Amino acid sequence: MAYIPIENQESASSVRGKINSLPVAENIILSSEVQTLYETDNMNEILKTLKITTDLKSRVITGSYTGDGATTRLINLSVTPKAVLVVSNEGKMFYPSGSEFHIVGGLATTNSPCMFGVNYPTAIKIVTNGFEVYNDYKMDGSYSYRADTNINNIIFNYIAVF
Repeated sequence: MAYIPIENQESASSVRGKINSLPVAENIILSSEVQTLYETDNMNEILKTLKITTDLKSRVITGSYTGDGATTRLINLSVTPKAVLVVSNEGKMFYPSGSEFHIVGGLATTNSPCMFGVNYPTAIKIVTNGFEVYNDYKMDGSYSYRADTNINNIIFNYIAVF
């Protein structure tokens, strides 16, 4: 949250100048009331402090990919995300099938990949410039634990936050 001090009776052009001088002015979100005041010269109704919500680091990219069946696959975003949420286009992230357990989506963060657990397959992992998805499994007794976030010909949707 960025706070911009506004003087009583300050002109609209002065407020615009303060807003536009922020490092990433295009990411500023103004309330509809403030937006209306910003676009007009009616600054008399603005309080002494104008609160502007801005996140200079967070951005969101959405997309999809079709699984190619490879054991490991990089989804290149050209930037390293902080978090990625992957969901199959069927809306699934996990499902059991007999003695098999399938991860087909989930949430991975910078230091926490999406996986069954230590020594089990990873399903989604954040890496430099994107994230990796997997088509892998591990047998544990009569149970199969499957990371299926790159199943051949399945469409997966993702949201990546930077």
